[in-house]
Amino acid sequence: MPDRAEFTQYLHPLSDTLGLISDSPLSYHGPSWPVPGYPANARMLLSRLYLQLGILLDYLTGEHKRDNQPSLSDILREALGSDKTDLAHSTGSDAYDEINERLERLIPERHRPLFPQFSVTSDWPPTYLAHGALDSAVLVHESRNMHKLLKTAGVDVTLSVLEGEEHSFDYEPTAEAIYGSSLFDSIGEFLKEHLEKARGGVNVA
Repeated sequence: MPDRAEFTQYLHPLSDTLGLISDSPLSYHGPSWPVPGYPANARMLLSRLYLQLGILLDYLTGEHKRDNQPSLSDILREALGSDKTDLAHSTGSDAYDEINERLERLIPERHRPLFPQFSVTSDWPPTYLAHGALDSAVLVHESRNMHKLLKTAGVDVTLSVLEGEEHSFDYEPTAEAIYGSSLFDSIGEFLKEHLEKARGGVNVA
């Protein structure tokens, strides 16, 4: 877990004084580092830090805590209370519908494009969702909710929930052996089919 104290310059309000850059190169520590391969460029860890602190939205939107005004993250956290945690134990979609209605009222319209559930239309491209049932970083109900919204909009959408799997299950060394001829091939066929449709039936190798 990144230590907040090591990233002070990247935290609001000091972050507002940083110069603008157009590129931040990938850089990793060598084999002599306590964690070989760990990011050496501090900026590479910022998204993890902001997620860890529950403030990522503030940096994506610029809606930071100022004077007596709460940040966007604070507003949403207070409004949702324990509802998000309760969703982890829910199998229905009613809870999500209610929460999304509240979110839409609380999030300024200019920032709603950051939330895909508010942008679903029949113009969405065909979508394949694959999600680990035990994902602790992104609840599987997020994909179930998105699947429902896309299906309702008439989008060709497929959802595969992988029982017993965590976040980034496809990065595991055994992933190809377990899912290569099933899930991964299915995703490949899904993409091939829709790419060929988009190209007017031209075969996609």
